Amino acid sequence: MINKGLAIATIVMGSLYFSPSIIAAETDSKNLNPKAKAEADSSGWSASIADGLTPATMTEQQKTVVIQINEYLNRLTNLNGRFLQVNPDDGKQKGKFYIKRPGRIRFDYAPPSLQVIISDGDYLSIEDRDIDTVDRYPLENTPFRILLAKDVNILRDAIIKTVTETDEETSITMIDRKGKAIGQIQLFFNKVPEFELREWKVTDQSGQITRVILSHLDYEKKIDGKLFKLDVGQNKIFNPF
Repeated sequence: MINKGLAIATIVMGSLYFSPSIIAAETDSKNLNPKAKAEADSSGWSASIADGLTPATMTEQQKTVVIQINEYLNRLTNLNGRFLQVNPDDGKQKGKFYIKRPGRIRFDYAPPSLQVIISDGDYLSIEDRDIDTVDRYPLENTPFRILLAKDVNILRDAIIKTVTETDEETSITMIDRKGKAIGQIQLFFNKVPEFELREWKVTDQSGQITRVILSHLDYEKKIDGKLFKLDVGQNKIFNPF
C-alpha cells in the first residue's frame, strides 16, 4: 500500500482532489478476511459498492445524459482556467489549471501554497516546492484515468451510482470500475448557456469531501506541451511511487 504521508495533495480538472486514501495502490490481501478477500479478488470493490446503474436500469433520459457527458469529454482537447478548491476542513485554495487530452494535466496552486501537480500521460507527479519533494503515482491509480483517457467511455470504465438533471445542471456520480482509484467522484455540468464542466466533488473512503469549482474556462488557447514535463531540480528529493 502506498503511504507517502501526504497531508493533502489536490487536483483540478476543472479540478480533481487527491489524498492518500484516493490514490490507491495494491491491496494487501493478507489483511482481508476470506469474504472480503474474495470480493476484492473478483471485482476490486465490495458487493455493495459495485452495485450501480446499467443501461438496463437507466431511464432513456439518463442514457442521453451519459452520452452527452462522454461526447463533451471526448471533444475536450485543450482547456485552461482557474479553480477554487474547498477542502474537507472548509479551508480554501485557488490556482490555475491546464488540460491537454489525452492524459495531461497541470495544476498550479496560488501562494502561500507551493504545490504543483502534473500528469505527463503516464504518471501523476505532486511537487511540493516548500519541502523540495516530488511524489509520483501511476495515472492509472488516480481518478483522472477515466476522464483523461484517449477514448472516454463512462459506461465501460466506471460504475455509475447516480445521474441527475435539473433545468440548469447535470451531475453524475461514479467510481472507477477497475477499483484502482479508491473514492467516489461527482461531476457537475452547467446546461446553460452551454454544456460544460463546472465543478466536481470527490469523497474519500472516510467520507471526507473536497470540492473543486472551475471558472474562466478557455477552450481555444493552445497549451504548450512543455507545461506537462516535470523538471526535478538537483536539490529536490524524488520519491518514486
